[in-house]
Amino acid sequence: MLRTLLSLFALDAAILCARYGLTIRRIRSGTHFFAVWFALAFGFFAVSVGIWFSLDRFLPSGVLYAMLALLAVFLAGFCAFCLRVRSQARAAVRPGLSHLLVLGAQVRPDGPSPVLQHRLDRALTYLRENPNTQCILSGGQGANEPQPEAETMADYLRQRGIPSARLILECASRSTEENIQNCLPLLPPGARVGLVTNNFHLFRAMQIAKACGLSPVFGVAAPSNRKFLPNNLLREYLAEIKFFLRRARRR
Repeated sequence: MLRTLLSLFALDAAILCARYGLTIRRIRSGTHFFAVWFALAFGFFAVSVGIWFSLDRFLPSGVLYAMLALLAVFLAGFCAFCLRVRSQARAAVRPGLSHLLVLGAQVRPDGPSPVLQHRLDRALTYLRENPNTQCILSGGQGANEPQPEAETMADYLRQRGIPSARLILECASRSTEENIQNCLPLLPPGARVGLVTNNFHLFRAMQIAKACGLSPVFGVAAPSNRKFLPNNLLREYLAEIKFFLRRARRR
């Protein structure tokens, strides 16, 4: 009975992952991360079949326990990461900063993607409330984008009343790390910088900013679509693991 329930649970998980992967694919996010959900669907399906036909009895007990231990560590790390993301996203926003640094995201032929629009709207609110703050817009042009992200971002803010004199464009970066590194020369000594990105991305972006030597830096969290939060958090968690592995290799 227990095996039947576990097999059905894994099968349901496989179906949910496949359907969610299709949902992510339809929104044209600019990446192929939806494939991860299809891979998870295949994995859950394989587990379901394995439990149903008792294939696990062919695995050495040590291998099975090692797999379960790795899964437990991965899930525990993911939960801890989500708590850190939530804490960073809820941190109070500092008023009166000298500069905002808005990180780019996908641009479509009709304008900013929803993710980028959330960042720009958050920056717009801050700039209206703090009229002396300058704004650096950072983002290059991807292969599937009609123009550099920074130019689209500047057009968006200008159309909503922010004068060009307050906007500084950085149009070459292709990643969060390049966003930070390319913008460092644009900042005057003693600049107090607010880093604007979506709530799910802010924790890792702040880590990268500090690792690149940007200090002082303060997080300014923009909202995001909750429907896509599982996808964004999983992607950020895997990127976080990659970030730590890279830092470990450099040491």
